Amino acid sequence: MNNEPRYNETVAAGLERFPFFVQQHERVRKSSYHTQPGIEIDITCKGRATLVVGHSKEVMVPRQVVIVSGDIPHQIVADESAPYLRTVICIDPARLSWGNAVLEALLGLERRSWILDMDLFREIDRLCADLDVEMREEKPDWEISASGIVAQVLVHLRRSTATQLLSSVNSEPPKRNDLVQDCRDYIRLHKDEAISLSSLAEHFFVSPGHLARRFRHEVGMTVHEYILSERLSEAKRLLATQRDLSITEIAMRVGFLSVSHFSRTFHQHVGHSPLAYRKQADPV
Repeated sequence: MNNEPRYNETVAAGLERFPFFVQQHERVRKSSYHTQPGIEIDITCKGRATLVVGHSKEVMVPRQVVIVSGDIPHQIVADESAPYLRTVICIDPARLSWGNAVLEALLGLERRSWILDMDLFREIDRLCADLDVEMREEKPDWEISASGIVAQVLVHLRRSTATQLLSSVNSEPPKRNDLVQDCRDYIRLHKDEAISLSSLAEHFFVSPGHLARRFRHEVGMTVHEYILSERLSEAKRLLATQRDLSITEIAMRVGFLSVSHFSRTFHQHVGHSPLAYRKQADPV
């Protein structure tokens, strides 16, 4: 990544023309490392990405909102496993005329990250689509309509953070990202690959020690034990249901590099060889 951020002229020109700038369902692979005027609201619609803000990193998942100050260098890098779509609203608070209370509320959301519930995400997504249409078509009084839509979006965002704060009073505080669940989901989808504690930690931008402690505390087993459990569970399913697959093919599908290692490990943990388990699972 270039350490010298570039200035985003496109956003700057848009905000010079009007206090808001919107990009609805923008498909991104990797943006430049850049700065810009005002405040940026990022809403992930589909896929996963890493948002780099200054020296920090945020893993972005669907329905996640992050609000950052445009003068802090930032960059989005999408996970290439699936298309990444986001909606971005850039706002120049200095040009808003909604009064100090609204401006303070908006500024108070900077550097916040949270997940929207599905109904609210759909409502905000609909409003952003309407905003995009208003700003592209520029029908009579579009400025008034666009301002009203942005105001609704900001009210929804403020209320959603207030609701999360209220619900946390008598319960566990909401997590910015469910790190352990994200890791479990990743393991399930990548059983056939070389996965380790260190590779997972690198993928999710945390230290191996932090991930190991969180995983053991929340799951009750180590990362290695969980990976092995998932692989053996999938192997048992394939042995019982996919009769056309050989033992070697199944071993490869669940991430073992050799059939001998697979057979040894399977027998050690299941109590039968893969072939004996398959015969035992034969329908009567």
